[in-house]
Amino acid sequence: LAPADGDQYYFSLAVPAGETQVEVTCAAARIGSGLQGFTFQLTKSDGTLFASAPESATESPYADVAVPSGETALTLRLSASGQSADVSGAYYECGVFFYTP
Repeated sequence: LAPADGDQYYFSLAVPAGETQVEVTCAAARIGSGLQGFTFQLTKSDGTLFASAPESATESPYADVAVPSGETALTLRLSASGQSADVSGAYYECGVFFYTP
């Protein structure tokens, strides 16, 4: 991500048949990146936001939520509001898991 340029990354996620939950966890500054204000958002196919989480100094962004009824694809949006003056890295990592409890 290049937050100074307003970069946002979008990933299309196919919901596996029969899976009813989605778990998302990410990290940026907490793993040494210079990204600040890192956030993820999950949206339905129509663009409606249904989950969002920011990174804090003590917590990585995390959500474990029900897949909205009837959705076969979701969008994961990643963004950052700034870049550290002291750390040049602009990387992140995320994991997405679909499951049925």
